[in-house]
Amino acid sequence: MVKLVPVVCPQCGADLQIPGHLKKAYCTYCGAQIVFEKEVEKTRLCPECGGTGKCLPRATSGKMVPTCHGTGRCAACEGTGKIGNLPCDLCKGSGKCSSCGGTGKCSKCGGSGRVVS
Repeated sequence: MVKLVPVVCPQCGADLQIPGHLKKAYCTYCGAQIVFEKEVEKTRLCPECGGTGKCLPRATSGKMVPTCHGTGRCAACEGTGKIGNLPCDLCKGSGKCSSCGGTGKCSKCGGSGRVVS
């Protein structure tokens, strides 16, 4: 019986089941080639985003850091870059989430929702 190993596609983030003995495979969703230099590494849900792949609030130095919840917009000014007539202090007027840089993706897993065990 072939042992299947869970893998996340590095291009589209799809969850795949790949036979553990392969050195190369292709994503069944986007067609990206996946090459393994060693045995396929096991992945698990990202502890920072809980597998959502979204930029979520997290505790840093004992307090919660406001983030965009996957929108890419600054949590303080809601993407406008201003609070009243002044530039937003959190995003420095860019309107982008300071945690993900406006991508909306979790910084730990890059939006895939999975990390290598």
